[in-house]
Amino acid sequence: MEPPAKPSSPTAPPASGWARLREHKVLQWGLTYLGAALALAHGQELVAHAFGWPEITNRLTIGVLVVGFPIAITLAWYHGHRGMARFSTAEATVISILVLIGAGLLIALVRTPEEHRAQAARTVSSLDVLHPNGAATAPPRASVAVVPFANLTGDASKEYFSDGMAEELINALAHVQNLNVPARTSSFAYRGRNVDVRQIARDLGVAAILEGSVRSAGERIRVSARLVDASTGYQIWSDTYDRQFADVFKVQDDIAAAIVQALSGYFNVPVAPLRARARPTEDLEAYRFYLQGRSVLRSGEDSVRLSISLYDQAIARDPNFAKAYAGRAESRIVLLLNSSQPDLLESADRDAAKALALDPGLPLAYEARGVANAFRSNLLAAEKDFSAALKADATDARIRARHAAWVLARAGQLQKARAELNEAYQLAPADALIQVFLAATSSRQGDDKEALRAADLMLALGGSDSDFPVPLVYIDAAIRARRYSEATMRATNLLSPDTRASGGADVMNLVFSALSDASRKRAAVGALQALMHRMAGARIDLNARELFIEMFVMLGALDEAFQAHRDLTRLGATTAASLPWSPEMRSFRRDPRFQAIAAPLVDYWKLYGPPDECSLQSDKLVCR
Repeated sequence: MEPPAKPSSPTAPPASGWARLREHKVLQWGLTYLGAALALAHGQELVAHAFGWPEITNRLTIGVLVVGFPIAITLAWYHGHRGMARFSTAEATVISILVLIGAGLLIALVRTPEEHRAQAARTVSSLDVLHPNGAATAPPRASVAVVPFANLTGDASKEYFSDGMAEELINALAHVQNLNVPARTSSFAYRGRNVDVRQIARDLGVAAILEGSVRSAGERIRVSARLVDASTGYQIWSDTYDRQFADVFKVQDDIAAAIVQALSGYFNVPVAPLRARARPTEDLEAYRFYLQGRSVLRSGEDSVRLSISLYDQAIARDPNFAKAYAGRAESRIVLLLNSSQPDLLESADRDAAKALALDPGLPLAYEARGVANAFRSNLLAAEKDFSAALKADATDARIRARHAAWVLARAGQLQKARAELNEAYQLAPADALIQVFLAATSSRQGDDKEALRAADLMLALGGSDSDFPVPLVYIDAAIRARRYSEATMRATNLLSPDTRASGGADVMNLVFSALSDASRKRAAVGALQALMHRMAGARIDLNARELFIEMFVMLGALDEAFQAHRDLTRLGATTAASLPWSPEMRSFRRDPRFQAIAAPLVDYWKLYGPPDECSLQSDKLVCR
C-alpha cells in the first residue's frame, strides 16, 4: 500500500526585478566597484602627473576600469545566483583575459575627436616637408616649445589669461640667446588637442615642452608649470606660484628664469641668462582687455568686432600700449577681409604706425601694415613690411605664410610662394591656416593632388570647408578631372538657399554641361550674367565671385570675365589678385586688357622677378 501523498506547498510568487537585484547583491557590488574605480583613477592620475608618465597610462587605467564594470555586475549576478562566495582559478583567469582584451580594444578604437584630427594630420601629410627623406632631424638640445596653459579656473571666459601666460613666456624665452623657441602660432595650433607632448616636440623639432595650468580666486592666481623632456616624456622641472594678479609679470619672469636654468643644467648646454624686459603696460586692467581681445579674435565678423572693442578699452586705459595698437591693427585687417570696408585700411595703417612708433620691434604691427599694403597692390611696400616682421621674429610661421599668400602668390610667383609655405609648415605643422594657403597655392599651380592633400589636412585639423578659397580648390580639382557633376554640386552649395531655389542650381548645371557641349556655351553665359544681376544687391560670397570670373573665362566670355573682375575689385575684395595665375585663366592674362590689372605690380616685378611662365618686356608683361 502506497503512503499517502504529501500535500503540495503553495507556489511562491515570482520575486520582483528589484528584489532579485537585491538578492543577488548587484547594487552593492556595483556601488562598491564604482567607488573603488573612482578612487583608483584619481590616485593614478595624481601619480602619473607627479612622475610625468605618458598619457597612455591614464588611458589604460580608464580602459581597464570601464571594461571591468559590466564584468563585475555579471559576476555579482552569477555568484549570487549560484550562492558562491569565491572565484575559481579558471574564472579569475578568464576575467583577467577579458579585461585586458576589452581595455585594449577600448584604447585602440575609442578616440576623442581631437585624437582623430591629430591622427589624420599625421597620416594625411600635406607635402611631407617635415622629414623629406623619411628621417627626422635631431632637435637643437637647448630648445623648448610652450603649449597653451590649461584654464582651471572653472570659468571658460577666463581662458584668455591662461593663453596670455603662455604667450608672454614665449616672448620672454624667445629673447634668450642660444635657446630655440617656436612662435605662438606654432605651439598654439595644438590647443584643445589630446596630443602627446612627445609628438608635439617631434612636430616642432624641440627637446623640451613647457606646459602648465592657471587657477584663480578673486585677485589671487596660482600658476603651475612643468618642463618635460620630449624624448622620454619625463619631468625635468616643475613649480607652483601663488601670487596676486598684480604680480603677474613677475610670475612670468620667474618661470622663464627657472626654465632657462633647468634647461642649461639638464641638457648641459650653456644658455644665456634671461634679460630684463619692459612690461607691456603698467595698467593691469588694460592688460586684461588686451588678453581678452587677443583671445576672442576669430574669422567671424562678430568676434572680430568684439576683439576691436576690447582693444579700444585697453588703449583708452593706456594710450601708450603698443601691443594693443598692433592687435587692433590685425583685427581691423581681418574685419576688412570679412566686410570689404575700405575705411578700415586707413585705421589699420594708423594703428600699425602708432604701435611701431611706441615699439619699433613689433612683428605683428609690421605684418598688419604689410597686408594692408598688399591689399592696395603696393607689393613693394608690403615686401618691406614683411621683411621687417620676419627680421623681428623669424620663427613665426604665420608671418611667412601670409607673406607667401599676400605678396608672392599675388605677384604670380607661385613657386616661391609654395617654397615659403613649406617653410611655414615646418615651423607649424598643425596650423590649419597654413594648410589653406598651401592648398590654394598648389591649386593655382594646377597641382590638384597636393592641393587636395593640403585641403583635407586643413579639415582634419579643424578648419572649415567654407573658408575662402577652400571650396574653389575642390571645385577646380573636379573641373580638371572632368567630374562635372561633383563640380556642379559644390558650386551650387556656394549659393544662398534662396538663390539656389530661384534657379541658381539650374544655372550651375547649365554652365558645367556647357564645358562638355560647346553648343550650350552662349546660353550658359547669358544665364550666368542674369544670375549675377539678380544677386547684385546681396552680399555674395567671395568664393562665388571668383568662381563666376573663372566660369566666364572657361566659357570663352572674356568681356564678361573682365567686367566681373572690375566689379570685384571695385568692392575692395582684391584677394582675387592671385586668381589670374591659375591654369584656367591663361586666356585672361594673355588678353591686352590684363595689362591694366598688371600695371601696379610692374615695379615689384622689376626688382624681384616676373610671375611664373611670364616675362617683362619694358613695362609690358608677356605670359605664355
